[in-house]
Amino acid sequence: MRELKKLSPYIFLFVTTGLAALYTLLNESGSDSFNNEKLSVGIADTTAITSVSFKVNDQVTNLQKKANGKWLVNSKYDAREKLISLLFFGLNKIEVKKTCCR
Repeated sequence: MRELKKLSPYIFLFVTTGLAALYTLLNESGSDSFNNEKLSVGIADTTAITSVSFKVNDQVTNLQKKANGKWLVNSKYDAREKLISLLFFGLNKIEVKKTCCR
C-alpha cells in the first residue's frame, strides 16, 4: 500500500500528460500548419487545364489542349487519352502527407 502511495504522484502525472497529448493530437482547431485546407494541393477541376509542361534535364515537353478536347505533345503528336486521364487523376489526388520546415 505504501508503494502505491509513493507512486500515485507519478501515476497522476503520467495520466495527465497522456490526456494532454491526446487532446493536442485530436484537437482539430490546433496549429495552422496542420490545417487540411492549406495542405490541399490537388487540382479539383482538371477540365480547366489547357497546357502542361514537363522539364527534365533542360528538355521541355509540352502538352496543349486543342479545341476539340484532344491533347497534342509538342504541338505535333496526338497524346494518348488514357495517359492524359491518368495524369489528371494523379494531379487531382495529390496531397501533402507531412509538412517540412523552411
